[in-house]
Amino acid sequence: GVRLHYAITNSSLIFMPEAFIGFGGTTSFGGSANIIYPIKLNSEKIEPYVGAGVGVGKIADKGQGFYNVIVGANLPFVHENLYVDYIMRNTFDYNQIAVGYKFNF
Repeated sequence: GVRLHYAITNSSLIFMPEAFIGFGGTTSFGGSANIIYPIKLNSEKIEPYVGAGVGVGKIADKGQGFYNVIVGANLPFVHENLYVDYIMRNTFDYNQIAVGYKFNF
């Protein structure tokens, strides 16, 4: 998948649109618009965040709309651009664990 991270002016919130494709028993794909909120800790090792969003896609051979709940963290103790998160789509109907790397443009 691919994600973008846009700071929302005068706010701690981050707009995070994403597009994804998944391979397995069936092929899934979709896109969503999410808002994440960084949780401020006085830690140099972990920077947690929570978020929510909505999207559309084809998951498990059916096209549908869905909502997302996101729990994750940036991991600067490994590398400043590394993150890991869990996304629950439609209350545990579809789950995703993502490990990613942010590129600065």
